[in-house]
Amino acid sequence: MFKDNFIIVVEYDKLHNIFNSKVIFDKTDHLQYFPSQWSLEIGDIYYIVYILQHLKPIRHLEFGTSIVTSTLAVLENTNATVWTINCLLNNEKNDYFFQKSATLENWLKSFGLMAIDKINGNSPAIIGYKYLVRNLGHRVNQIYANSLNWEPKDIYPPNFFDSVFIDGGHLKEVVINDTLKGLSVLRKNGIIMWHVFNLFNLEQEPFKGVFEGISEIREVLYENFDNLFWIYPSFLLFGIKK
Repeated sequence: MFKDNFIIVVEYDKLHNIFNSKVIFDKTDHLQYFPSQWSLEIGDIYYIVYILQHLKPIRHLEFGTSIVTSTLAVLENTNATVWTINCLLNNEKNDYFFQKSATLENWLKSFGLMAIDKINGNSPAIIGYKYLVRNLGHRVNQIYANSLNWEPKDIYPPNFFDSVFIDGGHLKEVVINDTLKGLSVLRKNGIIMWHVFNLFNLEQEPFKGVFEGISEIREVLYENFDNLFWIYPSFLLFGIKK
């Protein structure tokens, strides 16, 4: 368990206080979907954009690419170059599927691929397709690897990245791995964000895995952060590195 007041609950319209900003997050039409219909696309992406527009990152690292909702938001709302990592899994080895959209169907057909009703979120045919169809691939370093077998500190110097977004596997072991590796290359005053965190629902998966992961390395987090901030309502936790 974390020490008292280490994780601070910040209401969405008080988020500007964390950044000493006069720009108030005043979007409200997404609030009605929390928590049962909440998702990255419906709610958390707006907080990510708000946070990064204050940080103004030049180099941004993401664990978990898939259809690149978050990657695209970073590209369209900041000047950052993005490094994003995603493993390649076939349909038999992964149960992360989502419904096909018209844009995705056209993308698949352009390569002569069959447009099935449900698409594997870790398929090489669609990883990164949203930034590719918008001709933003020149600002992305796409890494195809399992983050458990990838060591960024052997490639990039300490303090290389301004921001890190963790939204890959939500098992405890993966969260620990991605957090430690992200921290190893995150600069002072940089921001790390964890997706799928809900302080009011810590016993249900996938929230449980994320909470257990960061809890197990809490001493490391104490060394690197004065506080972590959970935005309410959201599934987003973030911290500013000391």
